[in-house]
Amino acid sequence: MVARGPAVPYRGPVQARHGPRAIVPGTARLGSVHLSTDSADAEAACVAASATRRRRRGPRHLLGSPPAPSSRRSPSPGALLLPSHTLASDPESISPSRRRLGLDSRLLEEFAPSPAADLHPSRERRCGVPAASASGREREERVTMVSMEVTDEMFKCMEVGLAFRDYNGRISSMDFHSKATNYLVTACDDESIRLYDIQNAVCLKTINSKKYGVELVCFTENPTYVLHSSKNGWDDSLRLLSLVNNCFLRYFKGHLDRVVSISLCSENGNILSGSLDRTVLLWDSRVEKAQGLLRVQGRPAVSYDDQGLVFAIAYGGYIRMFDARNFEKGPFDIFSVGNDDSEANVIKFSSDGRRLLLTTKAGRVHVLDSFHGNNIATYNVKPVVSNSTLEASFSPDGNHIISGSGDGSVYAWNVRSGKVARWGSTDSEPPLIRWAPGSLMFLTASSELSCWVPDLSKLGSFTVSK
Repeated sequence: MVARGPAVPYRGPVQARHGPRAIVPGTARLGSVHLSTDSADAEAACVAASATRRRRRGPRHLLGSPPAPSSRRSPSPGALLLPSHTLASDPESISPSRRRLGLDSRLLEEFAPSPAADLHPSRERRCGVPAASASGREREERVTMVSMEVTDEMFKCMEVGLAFRDYNGRISSMDFHSKATNYLVTACDDESIRLYDIQNAVCLKTINSKKYGVELVCFTENPTYVLHSSKNGWDDSLRLLSLVNNCFLRYFKGHLDRVVSISLCSENGNILSGSLDRTVLLWDSRVEKAQGLLRVQGRPAVSYDDQGLVFAIAYGGYIRMFDARNFEKGPFDIFSVGNDDSEANVIKFSSDGRRLLLTTKAGRVHVLDSFHGNNIATYNVKPVVSNSTLEASFSPDGNHIISGSGDGSVYAWNVRSGKVARWGSTDSEPPLIRWAPGSLMFLTASSELSCWVPDLSKLGSFTVSK
């Protein structure tokens, strides 16, 4: 029977989901008409309506109109792709709509924050929250994650497979999106912000920030928004920028000197920023005013863990661990990094949250147990003599470290056994380092952006475990 009025709201659990709309038994919506049906008919009607809308509208594209339908995008003019390596999946195995979207096949979801992952039992002891839930939310569904066990032999076979050489300055920052992992954003001394689709070897967009400059940049939970710091010397605010409209959505004012460290939690949108004014500010990305302030005694390096429940602040030879919900009570633990009291550059958690990585201006890379503070390993590289930053990154399994060096070299270490490989450079400053999430690839950035992949012709075998 056709009902012209609004459907009676359903307050029970959602039984099925198709796209962004939730379908419940007993009602299905087609245009402005509501049909009273059983559960199976409602689901079939909604699927048909969604298919009709998609045919009319066509696929949505992340940054506006979709590109011309082709089997594969060509690399951008500034990219050099060596033919001995393949960075993307076989294009024939990806549907045409997914190729037009430019998204990884696992990530064709709405870019809403996902439910928080289950907590490790030790997190429960540290933060006092149940190990089976996070932030009061339960998982609606569990995604099987594939972890890659990276071997020493694989590192020794790493070579540059892709290079973008169209920069007019030195790259000062880069970041991968936490969900749409093929998207990379970079900031450069030429006051530009660039968005890349690394999987398809193409630069999607370049935005110039001549007025404020740009030094640090990172993605928010939405891949079309980025947060960046300024470097013009007269405005030290953070800015939330839309890559689609090239406009600022929000200004985060509070620091009185240059921001040198930013960390964003993709689970809840909270932001940490550390500045040379010796303060660390905590922000809610929806609010312009800082939600908290912590004073430090030196240049701070800051980082959230993956779940956003714990954050670390490093300075003066110590790492201070805070509960993100009760940070005003001070650190719940303090770890020493030995006699290294030089400036902290970068601090990071491993993907499983069990290890911490800290680099310092003295050329030391420290790896610590994030639960007990035990020093697992310390590696020495050439110290940083300029205003550059010594960066390092964990491999996906957390068992290897890749790091820059003050002489421009790149090092790889096995956390258990020590040095694995070294690649020289003609550069005299340390490169930026990032491991591409979910890939057997890491990136280095200096005056060019280089993607390193294993030469499989030299590699006997590598392990992918589930």
